[in-house]
Amino acid sequence: MRVLALPHDEMAGILNGLMNLNLEPQHVLGDRTNVQNAMQKAKEDAKIESQKNADSGGRANVIVVASHSDNNDTVPVRFQPPKAVRLGDLSRKASTASDDQTLARLVKEFVEVLRMNSSRTLTKEAFVFLDVLYKQLDDPSVFIQPARFVNLV
Repeated sequence: MRVLALPHDEMAGILNGLMNLNLEPQHVLGDRTNVQNAMQKAKEDAKIESQKNADSGGRANVIVVASHSDNNDTVPVRFQPPKAVRLGDLSRKASTASDDQTLARLVKEFVEVLRMNSSRTLTKEAFVFLDVLYKQLDDPSVFIQPARFVNLV
């Protein structure tokens, strides 16, 4: 492969530009005086606060933070089983569901599992769940359970 040489004028401009570069060490853009002043002020404030606590009989002020999220029993996503495993479990539960409330709960959980991550595609396991759900809803006799059993013997 052949490369054409640059004209003399362009090469001279490039070399002049390189010659004018300032390659000396540069100062850091951040100014540490603000950080040092803030650290000194924080130390002084801590001393003043400790003196106030000592003057008040040695009792420190206690701040109690409580929220409704303390009783949250949900497991973080990273500790939950993978999406495919959860969808497989939902499919097995849906195939043995015997009433509409159970199916509704499973559909709600199915939606939550699909929203676990940002994937917008339905996996094979999701389609299996939808097939099982369709079969359960297609055959209403699945939900009919006799109130009592009659022995004809």
